[in-house]
Amino acid sequence: MNDMQTITTKLKTLLSQINEEEVTDKTLAQALEIHPTTFASMKHRNSIPYRKILDFCVTHHINANTLLFSRPINNTKRVTPKIKYYEIDASAGGGSSVFQENYQYMTTTEMITLFLHRLK
Repeated sequence: MNDMQTITTKLKTLLSQINEEEVTDKTLAQALEIHPTTFASMKHRNSIPYRKILDFCVTHHINANTLLFSRPINNTKRVTPKIKYYEIDASAGGGSSVFQENYQYMTTTEMITLFLHRLK
């Protein structure tokens, strides 16, 4: 498991790639929602704020193993998976059979939005 200094360095690297600017300890503390003085104290004591780091990872879609263990930083690009959404029209009544299958690729956010609009 990595120490606080290594985790801080990795977090700064990730945050600088996300924000495209140089990251200081103060900026990092703000990103983790920790007061800068508290963050400096934690860094000095080698006290790792696991909950704050995990919240940061969830928010920015980062694998926590990258930060907490000796893994390379290779997952900084946000990749939104797309799922096949099938729009199916089918009829089996009255002796006629109509079947049509169309699909499109959608993100989960797009699917939820579509579903909510159809509820109205």
